[in-house]
Amino acid sequence: LRAAITAATAVGTDRYTLLYSHQGAGIRWTMESGRLQTAQDGELTAVPAPDGSGATIARYQLTITHPLPLPRFVRSRVIKGIVTGTLEGLRARLETP
Repeated sequence: LRAAITAATAVGTDRYTLLYSHQGAGIRWTMESGRLQTAQDGELTAVPAPDGSGATIARYQLTITHPLPLPRFVRSRVIKGIVTGTLEGLRARLETP
């Protein structure tokens, strides 16, 4: 699956295309092309909680590479915004019956 994404950040709007593939109990993705980022690789797995409660444990890994010479505090804020927005959207989607 291919998805074109637009993300507004403190340093500008990034447009990138991700390629997704299902892997066992989760999904993986890699960046095909991008404007600000040069690479993005991620994985999300969801497994039942071992306590039998019916809850799900989600594990999220993300690596983003970009060539922008940004101060560490700006870079951290931009990445935190991207990750937080992604996880909030994912959580809302997973909690919808």
